[in-house]
Amino acid sequence: MESTEKEETICPNCDFKYSSSYNYCPNCGQDNSFKRAHIHHFFMDFLASMFNFDSKVLTTFKDLFIPGRIVVNFTSNKRARYVFPVKFFLFVSFLYFLLLSFNVGESNKSADRSVIFEDSIANEISTAGISTPRTGKDTTETRMLNEIKASPHPDNLIEKYIAYKYPDSNRFTKNFYRNIVKINTGHLDSNELLGKIQKNTSYSMFLLMPLFALFLKMLFFRSKRHYSDHLVFSMYFHSLAFILLIVSMVFEWVGLQIDFVFILAILTYLLIMLKRVYGQRWAKTTLKFFLLSFNYSLSIAIVLIIGAALSIIV
Repeated sequence: MESTEKEETICPNCDFKYSSSYNYCPNCGQDNSFKRAHIHHFFMDFLASMFNFDSKVLTTFKDLFIPGRIVVNFTSNKRARYVFPVKFFLFVSFLYFLLLSFNVGESNKSADRSVIFEDSIANEISTAGISTPRTGKDTTETRMLNEIKASPHPDNLIEKYIAYKYPDSNRFTKNFYRNIVKINTGHLDSNELLGKIQKNTSYSMFLLMPLFALFLKMLFFRSKRHYSDHLVFSMYFHSLAFILLIVSMVFEWVGLQIDFVFILAILTYLLIMLKRVYGQRWAKTTLKFFLLSFNYSLSIAIVLIIGAALSIIV
């Protein structure tokens, strides 16, 4: 006669004893099976937590494309229907910069473009009055450069060259000269350099989102809104901008260069969004739109310059 007793197990998470037939621990909810956490599990959990495909995601996307609606609702405490702005912004920006990195890699496969890029850097440095290691006057210098060019692992040779050519260089100028030598000797091609610029710029771009909210706070100070309200505006606006830029990238992959259409769409969206969220007259809203666009464009230019400079200096 078979035993009717059920086998029991102990939960490794909370030590609760329960029937082994249960799929989950009734005390803490842990899965009743040992699963080693692989990388793809983390990725799938991340996607699941970001987008549980329910009405929240659909409502967020739908209302995001109606300028101002999602911000007005969220700041009016109608929040349960939407994906939280920080989570939404992080996911969309992550996806954008991931696709951008692929796009940069694909667009720089041409060797001719690589040569043009390296020569343009050398010309700009020369114009600025900074001496580069492309001189043939010093035979020792020429010999050292040839050794660097021929070596598969030139780091030590580059350090010796910098000590010889630039004995008074400090930490930052050493990094600068190191990268210049690598470019001129073929150990740092344009693809790698552009990849570094894109990486540094993408990190710097995250500073712009709270800065954008600060500009809003300054321009609409009489609205008596908290900075967090402007931050919600900024996060949802940047999410929409990244989504449109992703679509623009897809069009570019199929051979349609219509970036200006998406830039115009983003600016138009921002103007209407400002009007609907802050409720001021069109004349005042338009003036503040131009002030905001100018200050923000200037900030973007500074971030791009910093990102490019860090790629060569660091």
